[in-house]
Amino acid sequence: MQAKRNMSQHYFDTLKYSRKLIAIGFAREQAEGLAEINAEIINDNLATQEQVERIRADLSRDIKAVDERIKIIDERIAHVDERIKIVEERIAHVDERITHVDERITHVDEKIAHVDERIEIVRADLKKDIVLLNRDLTIKCGIMIGSALTLSTAILGVLIGIFH
Repeated sequence: MQAKRNMSQHYFDTLKYSRKLIAIGFAREQAEGLAEINAEIINDNLATQEQVERIRADLSRDIKAVDERIKIIDERIAHVDERIKIVEERIAHVDERITHVDERITHVDEKIAHVDERIEIVRADLKKDIVLLNRDLTIKCGIMIGSALTLSTAILGVLIGIFH
């Protein structure tokens, strides 16, 4: 009636269990039946010390493998962090250069605005000068035409006087 297993496995004493059941009022057949069922359940579901040690060794090996992979990943992350820092430094340098270029563009824009102002002043002065030149030219042309007419009239008067 005792469930026998090899030495490295659990041992459930069915005789002792059935005697206890009989002692509390179970019939002998019931007690033996329950002892056999419980022995099967226990023997089929409990791990032996050997099985526990094998699982523990497997888990220990798996944990070490995971630790090694984590270490490799940590090293890779550290390398990526270093590369990110280098990229961030480069970006900061590019930002500084862009800021410098922006400042230079602003300076050039200011110079262009100043040149535009000077051009407008020169343009206005030229317009005034053109107006004055036109006036002076008109006056001088008028004087020249008047003088030419006067001279022509005088010459005509002399010529008429000579030929008459």
